Amino acid sequence: TKEMLYQPTSSAVRYKAKSWIDIFGARGSKALGSVVTNAFSDSASSLISNGSLVGMAVASFLIWNARFMGKLFDEYTASGHVVGEEDEGDLVVLEDD
Repeated sequence: TKEMLYQPTSSAVRYKAKSWIDIFGARGSKALGSVVTNAFSDSASSLISNGSLVGMAVASFLIWNARFMGKLFDEYTASGHVVGEEDEGDLVVLEDD
């Protein structure tokens, strides 16, 4: 499902990241669509041609990102690394004064 993170993560990281990903994805895609529509709304042909270029740029980035994350997934699963399960000594704890 769309809620799945494909990197091996701890349950705490999965819980914290899910809402951020959902909100950023939904609002970011709506904002980009609005910007493209407003920027090229002079004519339908301008909107179609320039909007298609933006769409191809976004699709190219997503393909690159999928390949990168796939390689990282293979590396993490081969080594047994789980994101968010570092040793306690590696973490920095900030305290309020």
